Amino acid sequence: MAAQTLPMLPMLFLYQYCALDWISSQITIFVSYSMSEISASSSPRVQPQSTHPQSIPNTPDPSFKPRTLGEIIASEWEKLSEEAQNIERVNSRRKEREDEENYTEGRRRLQRFHSAAPGL
Repeated sequence: MAAQTLPMLPMLFLYQYCALDWISSQITIFVSYSMSEISASSSPRVQPQSTHPQSIPNTPDPSFKPRTLGEIIASEWEKLSEEAQNIERVNSRRKEREDEENYTEGRRRLQRFHSAAPGL
C-alpha cells in the first residue's frame, strides 16, 4: 500500500504549496487594500491654496481617528446588509405589484367570461 502512495507524495506537496501560495496572495491583497483604505482615510484633506501669502498650511484634522481593520470590515458589512435590505424591499414591492396586476387581470377575464355567457 505504501508503494502505491509514494509516487503521489510530490503531487500532494505541490497541491499544498499551491494552496498556501493562493491563500498568502489573498491575504496580501486584502491587507494591501485595507492599508490603502486606512492611508487614504488618514491622509490630510488638500485645501485649495489661497492667493494670500500668509495662508495657513494644510494641517491634518486633530479630531480624526484612524479606523482599525475590524471597523473597516464592520462598516463595509453594514453597507452591504443595507443594500441587501433595499434590494429585498424593492423585490417584495415588485412582487406585490405583480400579484395585484395578476389579480386585477383575472377579475377582468372572469367578468368578460360571465358577460359573454350570462347563463353559466
